[in-house]
Amino acid sequence: MRFITLGLAFAVALFAQLGLVTQLFSLLVPALGEAGAGGAVSLLTVCGVLGRTALGALLRPGAARVASALSLAVQIGGMAALLAALPAGSVPLLLGCALFGLGLGNLVSLPPVIVQAEFPPALVARTVALVAAANQAFYAFASAAFGALREALGDGAVPAAAACQAVAALVVLAGRRTGRGRR
Repeated sequence: MRFITLGLAFAVALFAQLGLVTQLFSLLVPALGEAGAGGAVSLLTVCGVLGRTALGALLRPGAARVASALSLAVQIGGMAALLAALPAGSVPLLLGCALFGLGLGNLVSLPPVIVQAEFPPALVARTVALVAAANQAFYAFASAAFGALREALGDGAVPAAAACQAVAALVVLAGRRTGRGRR
């Protein structure tokens, strides 16, 4: 159950994150112009570095699933700000990019931390490799899926990504150990 909830949660979360990132610039251009959209995506990247650094400094291995869910919740908040501000409104769009950016990179670095805390040392390398391979196979289709979604629904890519992130947060929390003998 731990492996399934770990793999599924991060595959869905990375699918949504990558899918939205590939569409973000073009979603921002109507409100911010090309230069402003480029600056907003740069802000996203800077916040990604800051978010990953802060999480790395504060994270305790036994709390990595909860930290994952909180990171996803911050990204959902960022997507809510983006959705509320589209197609106009530069300050809320920048806030949305900053919040969404805080989770960039965390979805790649958190699974190995969870695996190290929850699996026997002899299985860590194999489990991390399997999770990473499954995630890559799943999110390889994110750009195409979100491009098609954007073509069909316009700004609908943002709530779709938020819904995926919410599902991922619930799934990652479902894998926590909560009682004696429960794994």
